[in-house]
Amino acid sequence: NSWGASWGDQGYIMMKRGVGSTGLCGIAMQPSYPIAGSGPSPPSPPSPPSPPSPPSPGNYDYEDPNAGPCNSGEQAIQVQGLSGSFCSPSCSSTQPCSTNVPPGTTATPECVLEAAGSFQPTNCALICQPGQGGCPAKASCKPIQGLGGEMQSATTKSEVQQS
Repeated sequence: NSWGASWGDQGYIMMKRGVGSTGLCGIAMQPSYPIAGSGPSPPSPPSPPSPPSPPSPGNYDYEDPNAGPCNSGEQAIQVQGLSGSFCSPSCSSTQPCSTNVPPGTTATPECVLEAAGSFQPTNCALICQPGQGGCPAKASCKPIQGLGGEMQSATTKSEVQQS
């Protein structure tokens, strides 16, 4: 048995026979034993779950709100002093920015935009370097004031100008 030879009588137990219809400790109530030979195969184990599917084409964050509604968790943003707008995911010190950027985007999502009346960032923008590309389609990298006290550039629809 699976308990090994150090258990019981060299790994076995002895039960008294002829002790009523149920046997000692009820052992005769539902007896079962293995039969060697061929028989039905055991059922196959369940297959592992499928990996999550990638986002549908065009179902990215940081898109143009004029091309369709923003995704859940995003809002249409226009950065003061810049023309154009973009869908900006919300963020906080405990909720990082979405990295679900359109294909070919190399600008970095960062939690840098503050809503009016807020004293900490509440929305994400794609941060870029002017002239180096990496913006989503129909967006451009424009310098904006006030990110970290310095002049920075963003290439997201949050800091990107739609053309």
